[in-house]
Amino acid sequence: MAIGGYSGSQIVTAKVGAGVATRLVAASNSINKSKADYVCDGVADQVEIQAAIDSLVTTGGGMVRLLDGTFNISSQIYIDENNDNIFLCGNGGSTVLQVTPGYASRIITIDGEVTDLVENVTLANFRIVGNYVTGEMGIAIAEAKNIRIFNIDIVTMDNGIWTATNCDGITITGNRINGCLRDGIFHTGDNNRVIITENIIYENDIGIESVADRGVIDSNILYDNITTQIDISGTRMIVTSNQATGGLNQIVDSGVATVLANNNTA
Repeated sequence: MAIGGYSGSQIVTAKVGAGVATRLVAASNSINKSKADYVCDGVADQVEIQAAIDSLVTTGGGMVRLLDGTFNISSQIYIDENNDNIFLCGNGGSTVLQVTPGYASRIITIDGEVTDLVENVTLANFRIVGNYVTGEMGIAIAEAKNIRIFNIDIVTMDNGIWTATNCDGITITGNRINGCLRDGIFHTGDNNRVIITENIIYENDIGIESVADRGVIDSNILYDNITTQIDISGTRMIVTSNQATGGLNQIVDSGVATVLANNNTA
């Protein structure tokens, strides 16, 4: 089964194997609500999305597809250690997770336990729109393994994407993050194999901030982030082939054993 997505104006697809359990979730203003397994009413739409995710526990995972439309989010969508093997995807730019005014916390949290990581989760192909309020966070990841975040727009939040402690095999790629009060991507915690690549990050305060150990920041485009495009203060980070321009600072490295190569700051 092919799932439609987008990268800017370009349509992309992701393949899901035949027989994978699938749940369709419609917004209150979706065009084809009759096809959906869950239909939101425009208030606290995370309830229906969460129910669709949780319904896949007994199948060992599967796909939750959000149809076109605006989903009003007033509390976090939570993917924990019971929700392994989840693919949460939208229909491209026409699928919008809109933060409800007055709610200022995480929109999507991927978080397991120290002894039971949440594994094999992909988020793709939708928009998260905040209200430019302190505390709003697009996606938070902790205690997780083999996570992929791709082709998501995150705009006007406090922070865009946050990786916290005990993350292993996290790929953040092909996303567009702009207009955040603080960081586009904040990489923290004791992690392994966190790869941040081919994202477009602009007009935040800081584009990418890494205070963590062991990660790769490669081939991103960062521009006009107010304070710094890339800020490194962790250890053993690899920072290569990024385009980092504008703002007060381009690349600030106060880390330990950082590898810097082939970055363009002109």
